[in-house]
Amino acid sequence: MRALARPAIIRIASFLIALVAVALVVFSPLAVQEWLPSDYDSLRQYEFVHMWVTFCEGRYFLREMSEAQLRRTASSEFFNGRVGRDYWSSSRDRRLSQKGQGLHFAKIIDGVSSNSGERTSRWYITKEGY
Repeated sequence: MRALARPAIIRIASFLIALVAVALVVFSPLAVQEWLPSDYDSLRQYEFVHMWVTFCEGRYFLREMSEAQLRRTASSEFFNGRVGRDYWSSSRDRRLSQKGQGLHFAKIIDGVSSNSGERTSRWYITKEGY
């Protein structure tokens, strides 16, 4: 185990968390819930933002991302466009009902969302890709 440096272990753990997040998104029974978008393109955009938020959440928990970096990422990427704001409005209550680190993460994101306002999107997913 000494041969593996601590940063390598953290990167592997980050990758595994992202992989689990993707599996949860793809195989989630929640995919049929009413609060999810109904058309394919909107659902794809929603799932992409969900994966990105979950990936950043894992990085924050593993201390690969500081609170300041998380706030910058949320401001410039999550809430920069309509898709991220729509995602947060549909998942906000669920995320704020968590406990521990999950609640702390959600409060940080919620604080950024309340200060983000309406902006034009720098990125979004289309049928052709992203």
